[in-house]
Amino acid sequence: MNRSTRENLKKVVLPGALLCLAAIALYLGLLALSTAGFRRENNRRAAAFVEKLHEEYPELSEGELMRLYREAEEGGEEAAARFSYEEMEFLNRDAGAYARRAALAGAGAIALLASVGILVCLMRRRRREREIRELIDYMHEIEGKSYRLKLDENRESELSLLSNEIYKMTVLLREATDQSRRDSENLSRALADISHQLKTPLSAIGIMLDNILEDPEMPEEVRMDFLRGMDSQVTRISELVETLLHLARFDAGTIRMNPEEVTMRGLLGSVLEDLDVLFDLMQVETELSGDLDTPLLLDVRWESEALKNILKNCAEHSPADSTIHVEAADCGMFYRLRIRDEGEGIAREDLPHIFERFYKAKNASASSIGIGLSLAKAVIEQEEGYVSAESEPGQGTTFTIRYPVRRKEA
Repeated sequence: MNRSTRENLKKVVLPGALLCLAAIALYLGLLALSTAGFRRENNRRAAAFVEKLHEEYPELSEGELMRLYREAEEGGEEAAARFSYEEMEFLNRDAGAYARRAALAGAGAIALLASVGILVCLMRRRRREREIRELIDYMHEIEGKSYRLKLDENRESELSLLSNEIYKMTVLLREATDQSRRDSENLSRALADISHQLKTPLSAIGIMLDNILEDPEMPEEVRMDFLRGMDSQVTRISELVETLLHLARFDAGTIRMNPEEVTMRGLLGSVLEDLDVLFDLMQVETELSGDLDTPLLLDVRWESEALKNILKNCAEHSPADSTIHVEAADCGMFYRLRIRDEGEGIAREDLPHIFERFYKAKNASASSIGIGLSLAKAVIEQEEGYVSAESEPGQGTTFTIRYPVRRKEA
C-alpha cells in the first residue's frame, strides 16, 4: 500500500471511526444518565413506601419492613395497594420505560451524529467543487499568460498542492519561453552584428577589386597596395570567423579544456613573442613582475588566446612609448594576474559592457570587432577563473584575472 492510498484511507476511515466512537460515547453517556435517574426515582419511592409502612405499622422491625418491601416490589401495584400506597411504581414496570427512553436517546444521538457527518461530507464536497472551479479558472488565467502565485492560504489539500505544482511547471515553461525569446533576440543581434562586421571588409575588398579590374594599366605599385589591402581585409574576416566559431563552441559546451602544468612566465613569454611585432609598431613595452613561477594547471592554447586578446586591447588603447604592466601574485586560494595599461581609460558607462559580445566603447578603434574580450572571458571562466576590469578616464585600465590554484594529480 503506497503512501497516497494510506493518506486517503486515513482521511476516510479516521473521520468515520471518530463519528462511531462519538456516537457510542454519547449513547453510553445518555444510558448512564437515564439509569442514574431511574435509580434515584426508584430509591425515592422505595424510601417513601417504607416510611409509609413504618407510620402505619410502627411495631414492625426493620427486617420485616424490608421483607414487605421486597414482596411489594415483586407483586407490583397490587402488593402496593394492599398497603394503601397507590403511587408506587416499581422496577419491573419502570425499567422498560427507562430502557425505551435510553434507546430513543441513543437513536437520536446516532441520528444527530449521522446528520453532522452528512453535513460535513456535503461541505467537503462543496469545498472540493469550489477548489476545482478555482483550479480551472487558474488554468484559464495561465492560458491568458497571467502567472500569479496561488497558494490557497497555505492549505495542503490535494487540489491546492496540484495548483502549486501547476504554478511551478508554468514558471519553468515561462522561463524556458523567455530564455528562448532572449536567445532568439541575441541570435538576431549577433547575426546583425556579424553582417555589419563582414560588410565593411567585403565592401572594401569589392572596391579595391573593381579598381584593379577597371584599370588594366594601373601602376604596379598601386596594384600591390590594393592587393595588400585586400589581404589585410581577408585576414580580418578570417580572424572574425575564427573567433566567432570559438565563441559558438564555448556556448555549445563542446570545447574540452586540456590543462597542463605551466608557469605564468612561460605562458606570457609565448604570448608576448606572438605580439612582439604589433607592440613594436605601436611603440608599447611590457613590464613583468611578481610571482611568475608558480605552477598552474591551465590549457596553454586557450589561455594564450585569452591573454593575447587582453594584451592586444591594452596595446590598442595605449599611447606611444607607454608600458603595459603585468603583475602576478600567488594568493593561496587563487592566483591573481593584473594587467594595467597607461591609456586613456574606459568611460564609466562603457565599463560594465566591455566583455559583452560585439560591444564597442566610445574610444574603440575603427578596426575593433568587439569580441576579443568576450572570448577571453569565456576562456577564463571555462578554466573556473574570473576576470574583471577597473578603469578611470585618463588613468588607464586594469584587468584582474583570478585563476584557481590547482595541482597536478600524481
